[in-house]
Amino acid sequence: MTFRKQFYNINSYQFLIFLLHFFCYTTLQSATKDDGLINVYNMSNSTVYVATYCSTPITGSSSRTSEIYTLPSDGMVRVPRAARTLTCTRNLRFSYHETDLLEKLDKKSTVGSVGIGTTTGGRLSNSFYIIPLKGVLHGYSALALKGKDILLKITAMLKATLAAMLKSSVEKSLLLKDNPHVDELAQVRISESLPEEEATFVQQRKIMVKSALEKFLGRKLNGSYIPTIACINSGGGARALIGALGFHVGLEQMGLLDAVMYDVGLSGGSWFVSLWHQSNSNVAAFKRSLQPIVAKGIDPTRAHTITFDDTKQITRAVAVRKASQQPTSFVTLYGAMLANHYLSPYKPRTQAVLFSSLYGRADMLKRPFPIITCVDGHAADIGTTSHIMGWFEISPVEASGVGPWLGNASIATWAFGRHFENNESIDMSPEYDMGQLMGICGSAFAGTLGRAFTQIPIISVPLHYVLKATIGEDFGATKRISVGKVPNFTQHIADSTIRHKKDLRLVDAAMAFNIPVPIVLHEKRKADIIFIFDMSGDIEITNASDTLGLTEKYAQHHGLAFPKISYDTVAKQALSVFSDPENRTVPTVLYMPRIIDRKNITYPGFIPQKFSTILPTLQFQYDAQAFNNLSGVTEANMVGSKQQIIDAITRNIEMHNGFAE
Repeated sequence: MTFRKQFYNINSYQFLIFLLHFFCYTTLQSATKDDGLINVYNMSNSTVYVATYCSTPITGSSSRTSEIYTLPSDGMVRVPRAARTLTCTRNLRFSYHETDLLEKLDKKSTVGSVGIGTTTGGRLSNSFYIIPLKGVLHGYSALALKGKDILLKITAMLKATLAAMLKSSVEKSLLLKDNPHVDELAQVRISESLPEEEATFVQQRKIMVKSALEKFLGRKLNGSYIPTIACINSGGGARALIGALGFHVGLEQMGLLDAVMYDVGLSGGSWFVSLWHQSNSNVAAFKRSLQPIVAKGIDPTRAHTITFDDTKQITRAVAVRKASQQPTSFVTLYGAMLANHYLSPYKPRTQAVLFSSLYGRADMLKRPFPIITCVDGHAADIGTTSHIMGWFEISPVEASGVGPWLGNASIATWAFGRHFENNESIDMSPEYDMGQLMGICGSAFAGTLGRAFTQIPIISVPLHYVLKATIGEDFGATKRISVGKVPNFTQHIADSTIRHKKDLRLVDAAMAFNIPVPIVLHEKRKADIIFIFDMSGDIEITNASDTLGLTEKYAQHHGLAFPKISYDTVAKQALSVFSDPENRTVPTVLYMPRIIDRKNITYPGFIPQKFSTILPTLQFQYDAQAFNNLSGVTEANMVGSKQQIIDAITRNIEMHNGFAE
């Protein structure tokens, strides 16, 4: 019988016995044979310590079989390979720390390892390489590395190219080159009072407010009481931006805008506040300049709308944050995109327009004091507790918490972005530019997963309930899609509720409720007359219970004065006035929703009869007609309510005996 026939007659059992005998024979024959030395190369930038080990397959424990060798950066050392045995799997172990290479290592050890024996394939190579990947040491044989070397070279080349690009971007950043506060240390201020700069502004603007009120009302004030009037601009994306614009055009036409002390914005309302106050024009002129920008729109999903220059500017903005070791997130990218879009008139400074630069401008007193807002992203924003979320405000002067939740701590706006220790800045990082602030304050996508699941189409609602049933009632209560992150300047401040957090997590204040009234309710400002411009998208459905209703709850929770609201007609008429004739500490609230009220208001002929102000919050693009229709409605609502406004302000001043006899 030939060998071929004999081979084919061997059954599977016999063949396995043959292989086992062969394996045992070759292993035992070389049990005491030394396989020589291996070359170990250190490809990291730090010293590495190496030693060989013998691992027991059954227990997984390892015993060191060589001394510990010190391997300098970019160096090589020759290490003896342990002899082969039947019960030994040979490995090379390595670490940045010599003390990690113990005599005995258990199977849970995380010390780096690469096989150097026959069973692991390492016997086929005499050269081994230790390479750091994402901060962790990895070992490769020469054969294994050949399959990776091209990829590693390409990756290294791309990293080097990207690093050079980022370095160039940072060096060219106007935000860093033109930082007027680069040589100043910043201090945390702990106080319940207004900053000195804002208090000075208020005193100086009261002269203008008194004169404007006397002209608007046709009566003289005796000077004993000059009401603090605040405009509150709600969120709602570009819809809120355009609607707030129309309301302000109406105020300007009536001559009442000069009587307003504070202009406060949330989300899209904060875009209006920051953009208009940054412009060097009245509201009517600003409207003309804003219209073509809004008509262009912003849509990151359409690649052809983002130019190479846009990409370069956005990359540079993110690179500056990275280079300054400031925390970044999707909101960082979003803010850079908003800057490129809305701040395009300020080229080449689109990514270097500063909110703090408003303070000290010659024309600042000619306008109300601007404040933009966001809320604490550490807190939950679903259920009935959103009215107790911590609010955060940013003015050209200071950035601070609203009320005591951050221990009454604040910092100069030009230092918003620096790292602090012991209430003093420890670096000179640039402040968050206006695009970044617009991104944080307008991050409507920053809701929790729980909120997202309750607001997505009905087809996904069953999934929401399944997750709640399996994970718990608090599913998605605090886990957010993305948040704005800023170094926490209140670390170690005893009364700060987030003193142990590394970063402030800030999100669109609509996660609490969609009108930033808390900013002017607290004692340090305590507005007497509050205009609320509500551009919320669900007013008709909720009857303002999600805005005015939660504001009432917020005031009650914090012990702040606020009038009782009647919700029967509040979402059906252009203006509703609320006050308390028996208590003059309660502010007068003038609520103006984004509705069409043809019963009480006469609208311009260019506004179609069937035009609706119920427009998507995520609609960024409005053509000229849609822009003029929406701003025209809110402007007409303001001007058409002039007599009611005169009557409400008159009653408020009379309650305080503020008119001259």
